Amino acid sequence: MGLGREVALLFASKHKCNVIIYDIRTELGKDLVKEINELGGKGYFYECDISKRDIIKKVFTETLKKFPNIDILVNNAAVVTPKKVEDFKEEEVDYDMSVNFFGPYYLMKQTLAVMRRQNYGHLVSIASVAAHVYTPETAVYSASKAAMFNLFSSLRLELKEERSPIKTTIVCPWVVDTGMFEGFKVRFTFFGLLNFLKTKQVSQKIYEAIIYEKDELYLPFYHQIAFRIILMLPCWISDFLVLWLSKDSMKNFVGRSKKIN
Repeated sequence: MGLGREVALLFASKHKCNVIIYDIRTELGKDLVKEINELGGKGYFYECDISKRDIIKKVFTETLKKFPNIDILVNNAAVVTPKKVEDFKEEEVDYDMSVNFFGPYYLMKQTLAVMRRQNYGHLVSIASVAAHVYTPETAVYSASKAAMFNLFSSLRLELKEERSPIKTTIVCPWVVDTGMFEGFKVRFTFFGLLNFLKTKQVSQKIYEAIIYEKDELYLPFYHQIAFRIILMLPCWISDFLVLWLSKDSMKNFVGRSKKIN
């Protein structure tokens, strides 16, 4: 609940608005509601396992009974499992894709229907630079983020084509110090350019991107240029660079523990 928590607190403090939290971790959710209320907003928590489609539908239906209109949706759920492609168990792939892509997609789709009815709204999803530049042992995570990036990019074009007032923002940050990538380390940070990003600073940029209705947000900004250059290179060159930079990057990976249900 790193970036999602901070974005929720920003909206609560600056706009004194209703903030609805979906999370599988009940205690963390309730604690966040207290913080939201202390900042002048009104927090509401719904326990929700984003990996389960039926639960998403049930919780969303309950939410609409109290809040028939939705201004902004921020999809921020994510997990990462560091394994080689052939070592993944089927249930691990299913779980990671459900949390990172399918769950957020189902939630977005239901929210989009509400926003079409009210004729306004803003859909936000946190992807990753991993959607564009992949490394060994992050295959499923990268695949899920690429899926989310392409989904949102197509949705943005569809909405613009029909001149819809509904906005979208896709966010692609470098590694953020939320704990999810604890232990990840690149070989060379290029004098700090590849250091972990700070959660509060990233959250502030996400907040600003929503307020100013930006289509895309890359953090740091130069990563958008960097990945486009890498994609232009011959594969043997780009592979060499990525493998050199990411060598043993997942060797001491800790991350956050997760349960496969």
